[in-house]
Amino acid sequence: MTNLSARQIASADASAPLAETLGRWVASFSLADEPRRDELLERASLHVLDAVGVALAASAMEDGIAEPLRRYVGGYGSRGCSQLIGVRDRAAAPLAAFFNGSLVHACEFDDTGYERVVHTEAFAVPAVLAIGEERGSSGLELAEAWCVATEVALRLARACDDRHGLWRSGFHNTAVFGCFGAAAGAAKLLGLEAEQTANALALATSYASGTNAGWGEASGRNKSVQPGWAALAGLHAALLAAEGYDCAHDTLDGPMGLFASHAWRGEWTLSRVTDRLGEDWALLQLTFKLHAAGAMIQSTLDALRRILVDHAVAPEEVERIRVVVPAQYQPMVERWHDASYRPDSPYGIGFSWPCSSACMLLYGRVGPEHQRWDVLRDPRFLALVDRVDFAADADASLPEEEQVAFVSVETPRGTFEAQQARHLGYFGPGTSERVKDKFRVNARLVLDAERVAELEAAILGLEAATAGALARLLGDDR
Repeated sequence: MTNLSARQIASADASAPLAETLGRWVASFSLADEPRRDELLERASLHVLDAVGVALAASAMEDGIAEPLRRYVGGYGSRGCSQLIGVRDRAAAPLAAFFNGSLVHACEFDDTGYERVVHTEAFAVPAVLAIGEERGSSGLELAEAWCVATEVALRLARACDDRHGLWRSGFHNTAVFGCFGAAAGAAKLLGLEAEQTANALALATSYASGTNAGWGEASGRNKSVQPGWAALAGLHAALLAAEGYDCAHDTLDGPMGLFASHAWRGEWTLSRVTDRLGEDWALLQLTFKLHAAGAMIQSTLDALRRILVDHAVAPEEVERIRVVVPAQYQPMVERWHDASYRPDSPYGIGFSWPCSSACMLLYGRVGPEHQRWDVLRDPRFLALVDRVDFAADADASLPEEEQVAFVSVETPRGTFEAQQARHLGYFGPGTSERVKDKFRVNARLVLDAERVAELEAAILGLEAATAGALARLLGDDR
């Protein structure tokens, strides 16, 4: 059997609504028959590993974000069929997906798709783990569902002509498009047929939400729950469709559909959603974050870390740090420049070039464990923060993928410089080992070494695993 491409599916009815074309592709997709099966399975395993590690680390954050989420989920008294990561509790699949998705995005350490700036792990992994556990799915089925969940979200985001997706319209790309991704992944695990999957995707428009307001102010915790909501909402859409709930299919691309309502400050090109869908995988362009900071800061921290390693720079000898940010981030530099030196909360460290740089200089790493008040108030830390000068590159003529982050560190021994274009989380030689190392450090914040090794082996051997076995390792019955 050969998987159908979106072009083959759409050719049957060129006027079909987008929800139907995507529904037919999701329902027909088989990872077992995919020519790039092994490559996709490897990526699925690494992204599940990464998401689980980040959620575990977030469950132990100083601000205790996991506790109000746990109490909220527990307040429903739902039947406990799906595991919450990092705590003993279980909950109904949509609530578990909400809890876990909120944790995955809680410390700015999940993946990034730079084409339209979408963080996929926070909705795709929690959605498929929650439904997969409830359904008793195999590891291969989890990977298959992760593929369609991630690809559908990235493809819908790609329709926006604006490089920033829905950002200029005020919406959070991850939250809006993640709802559709979660619906697609859940539909796959529920075994929905093409018509039901189209209903799930069309229904998801009614749930898609999340704005980009308030991220850099106060705790910014409105941002953390939005991918969790996307995971929950997508599951609701798929579960309703599975019960036979029906709706109009033009809610994505119709004259009053998703793109008309959400991309109101830009244009969109719907053919980009289905062009070579199932052939040219957008998910293979995803990147991993190696530092618990915003996507725009990753290259800066790679360059700074190289200076520390190559020149053994000690924090106390640093006299000045100069950071030149790629020109594409000029709007963020302007918006957050002054506030970056004294964030309102430790969570703000991850949005601040000066604070993230000081953290790297002081600890050699920027991790969730550094988002604490004692770090933000440490005189040594604040002294380093105040020695950072940062500004955006004035030359915006280079394509965004060619723009570089530049760092120089002045010391009595001399001035050391480094620059970085694509950060080290882009997939290539050494990436898998970096992701594994990241998982071990994150998971060890909560689990003992033996359980970390067991969990890593099970996730990396996803094809031979089951959702239930992974859930048992994630539970607190150890």
